[in-house]
Amino acid sequence: MATTVLLVAQTPAGIVSALARDIADTLATAELSEWLTQHDADPMRMSPAEFGAFVVSEAERAAVLLPAS
Repeated sequence: MATTVLLVAQTPAGIVSALARDIADTLATAELSEWLTQHDADPMRMSPAEFGAFVVSEAERAAVLLPAS
């Protein structure tokens, strides 16, 4: 299962940074960390730039695996 937060490209950088910080802070709480561990979840903590690069690389990989229709 994957859960992600996507925003429109024109979202102001301050909002993106604040949201990324709040999500990182929430993921770092003991309560959520314990819950994630109990449910065999392994969050991929990434900055907005890292996530953008990840999405691009996954799209490129999928394009090779899945022929255009």
